[in-house]
Amino acid sequence: MAALEDVRLWFLWLWRNPVMTILLYGSLVIHFLLALWAIYRRRRLFRMPLAEALQLILGLMIVPLLGQHVLGTRLAGNSTTSRIPTCTSC
Repeated sequence: MAALEDVRLWFLWLWRNPVMTILLYGSLVIHFLLALWAIYRRRRLFRMPLAEALQLILGLMIVPLLGQHVLGTRLAGNSTTSRIPTCTSC
């Protein structure tokens, strides 16, 4: 259990530092903009193969889905009493 706690603390430190936060949010914005650019480039939007349509839809949907997850975990982590919660029920 001590090894798991050490890895968890390292993992939380990695994802909750400002550099990784900027990279994470920046990648979400770039992903969304690339999906919009792919739609803009197409000449015929409604005559595309199903695989391309799914790729574009999923490219646009990943931003709200991951954004909701990231913001939810950030808010949940910030609302606790400590910055990095510990496992008390282990």
